[in-house]
Amino acid sequence: MSIQAEVLESAVRICRARGGWRFRASEIVDALPHLSPGSVRTHIMSRCCVNAPVNHVHRWPYFRRVGRGTYEVLPQVRRRPATAVAEARVAYVDWDPVLRAYESGIDRTSIRSSLKRSVDERLRDFEQWSKDAAELRGIARRKPR
Repeated sequence: MSIQAEVLESAVRICRARGGWRFRASEIVDALPHLSPGSVRTHIMSRCCVNAPVNHVHRWPYFRRVGRGTYEVLPQVRRRPATAVAEARVAYVDWDPVLRAYESGIDRTSIRSSLKRSVDERLRDFEQWSKDAAELRGIARRKPR
């Protein structure tokens, strides 16, 4: 489960148990001891907060800051059951049907192994691939004997 989903699920669970929709960031940090406290705070205060400064590419509209260290769970998230919140798709992952069709044929293992290598190694591989492609083009252009 992603950090943002765990943060949201914990906030909803704590607020429901209390009977209100406000919580403190420290409560969520305490509720998620297996996660990095800094990551949890970043998600609460910035990535999942609608009135935080825009400094992350992906943001989820889950909370609103109402005071120093105090946040409110937004109404559109309150209505969902706590178990469904963690499984909910976020808006920016809404794939186009064409992309979904292509996604099934992608070998992610080769992408992961490529990303483990340095930029220089990847550039050398690309240069070698370009030379090989040029050689193949030259062979294809030659007339058969």
